[in-house]
Amino acid sequence: MNSRLSSPKDYQDRARESSSADELDALARTPWSFVQLAVAENPNAAVATLEILVPSSAAEWHDQDIIIALARHPRIRPEDLRRCTLLLVGSVAGGRNQHAFAAGVALACSLVTPFDELVALLGHPATSTEFRK
Repeated sequence: MNSRLSSPKDYQDRARESSSADELDALARTPWSFVQLAVAENPNAAVATLEILVPSSAAEWHDQDIIIALARHPRIRPEDLRRCTLLLVGSVAGGRNQHAFAAGVALACSLVTPFDELVALLGHPATSTEFRK
């Protein structure tokens, strides 16, 4: 990675602008969620990089934002969106968590999200009627 990156903002800017899959992979491993989000939004990120960006939890808003970016990414694999959908089950409860709601909508709008996982998300008792519409 470039030695001119001295602040977290520099890393974020580089993650937004880079066309190098190797550099994006390195940037995805930084501790800053906003840099990871910028990598997830970059269309040049490799499939393996996107896989490591799948959060281990969807409890925090920044994890939910990464799920939104992954659901919109042109290279995302169905198995990665399956993992994202499983994280959201039980979290899409209407107005209480708008980030989780938006992540659920992004997953539902993605043609890559496995249908059976969407059915599980929609059928969960905690899923709001508003989301099912």
